[in-house]
Amino acid sequence: MKDENVLKISARSFEDFKEESLEKMEEFEEGEEVPHSVSFEEPTKLRKILTEKRIELIQFLMENEVESTSDLAKKLDRGVKEVSEDIRLLEEYGIVKVEKEGRSKKPSVPYEKIDIDIGIEANNRDQKNAKRGVA
Repeated sequence: MKDENVLKISARSFEDFKEESLEKMEEFEEGEEVPHSVSFEEPTKLRKILTEKRIELIQFLMENEVESTSDLAKKLDRGVKEVSEDIRLLEEYGIVKVEKEGRSKKPSVPYEKIDIDIGIEANNRDQKNAKRGVA
């Protein structure tokens, strides 16, 4: 059985993503537990989302509980506005969860582990192989 507290983040081609999604749907239909996942078509987009500061924020939230976004900003020694923007972006991708408690927002990361998988391949692999005489 797969660990439900793991988030899988990947960067892969649309074709690979589509194939993997179909496999996950089959697993789900068969009653298997399917891990949470986020996928990007290009590794550069993933790198733009997972900056050093955002990774620090994610890791802090995985290890600590905070009362609010401003509490998190204080503990990370960062500005509230910047932390709020990071939280909003990470929430959009399902990496961070935010619970509203009164007027404050309480961010958290509901995963014990985050696996990052980056697949890099040549866009014109068939042309290169043809030039080399590779089938």
